[in-house]
Amino acid sequence: MSNLPPPQEQDNVPPLWLSITLVISLFVLTIVFAVGFAFSNSKSDESWLNAQGICTKTLPKA
Repeated sequence: MSNLPPPQEQDNVPPLWLSITLVISLFVLTIVFAVGFAFSNSKSDESWLNAQGICTKTLPKA
């Protein structure tokens, strides 16, 4: 029983696995979003150009 730290210290310090999991999940989400964004841009250049064309067409009218 004397080897266990007081409960107050346990409450103040978050578990190590929790912080590691949060960092890894954020890192993975960032990579997935970046790769997916680049892949969608490279694969759908026509739709991106159409969107840009629509934007340029609507700007002079307004």
